[in-house]
Amino acid sequence: DASLELSTQLDTRIRILDAQGVVLVDSQQEDPDANLQADPLIEQALAGQPASRTDQSAMHVALPITIKGRLVGVVYLSQSLRDVTAVLRDLRTRWGLSMAIALLISAVVGLLLSRAIARPVRRLTAAAEAVAQGQLDLQVPVRSHDEVGQLSRAFNEMTARLRAARQIQTDFVANVSHELRTPLTAVKGLVETLRDGAMDDYQVRDHFLETIESETDRLIRLVNDLLLLSRADSEALSLQREPVDLAKLARATADRFAPQAEAQELTLQVMAAPTAPLAWADPDRVEQVLLNLLDNAVKYSRPGGNVTVSVDGASGGMAQVQVRDEGIGIPAEDLARIGERFYRADRARSRAEGGSGLGLAIARALVQAHGGQLWLESQEGHGAVVTFTLPS
Repeated sequence: DASLELSTQLDTRIRILDAQGVVLVDSQQEDPDANLQADPLIEQALAGQPASRTDQSAMHVALPITIKGRLVGVVYLSQSLRDVTAVLRDLRTRWGLSMAIALLISAVVGLLLSRAIARPVRRLTAAAEAVAQGQLDLQVPVRSHDEVGQLSRAFNEMTARLRAARQIQTDFVANVSHELRTPLTAVKGLVETLRDGAMDDYQVRDHFLETIESETDRLIRLVNDLLLLSRADSEALSLQREPVDLAKLARATADRFAPQAEAQELTLQVMAAPTAPLAWADPDRVEQVLLNLLDNAVKYSRPGGNVTVSVDGASGGMAQVQVRDEGIGIPAEDLARIGERFYRADRARSRAEGGSGLGLAIARALVQAHGGQLWLESQEGHGAVVTFTLPS
């Protein structure tokens, strides 16, 4: 009775066999008095060893019953695996459905992400193709702060720089054309006048020939300046470096401007600190820098003013030169553009005095080629100070 009650509660078939393998009690009443001695599990249990077996439908366990070391019977338990199989089948079904749903969600999310990423990339690709065809005004929208957004911002900055470079190139070509056309037009007019009969007037002829020579020299200077800037841009300047006494070089250069300074009643002086170091530079190129700076200083100084060249040391193991004048100065709105090629703050005066607007650009290019810096400070009506440094 106890075995039947237990079998009902546990859904387990319980059979009790005697020492010969005959079924004495069967909780399911299916095999009363049956002899199961031939069953391998029963055979092993009758030999005193517990045994178990699991097949597709149930799990079987046979346990020997001993009293005082003597085998008196066997307990044979059979547990159906129907519920376990059902649970496993349900778990497999649920797992399959979960995987299918997860795959579907992953596919949808992947599609949305790919479109979100591909859309701005396609815009960038289209914009790059448009820029390659010359449409530099094109901008791509920046709608995020991630890598794609950073790429879009970088692209917009690149197109802005390209537009600026194109504008500089356009202005450069226009300025060069104008600078070349002016002396060429003058030369052509003078030649035509000479051919029309002015050759017979020796005084007029000589004056015209001097003017032609002057305009030709101006063209040569312009072409040489442009070639120098081109070499500087391509980092192809040849520098013959050696220790340079900047104070000595400044005095020699200032002496070349003595006639102009005297004509304008200017005081031109060079001041050198005792501790001023030697510069490691190309003396010819540094002289060209000083010539350009002193030419501007003398040209734009008021009569009776001072032009001072100061030589000293600077931080970082650099030598420093300052060219100071007391001239007309530079308006604040022009100061940022001084040094651009062909730019003149006083266009009429510069052109009348033969200036091309390249002097400061050339000076800066030569100083930077040495590894130094050049900068300008000025206030309208109070002169200007140009400072440059060179490695010592």
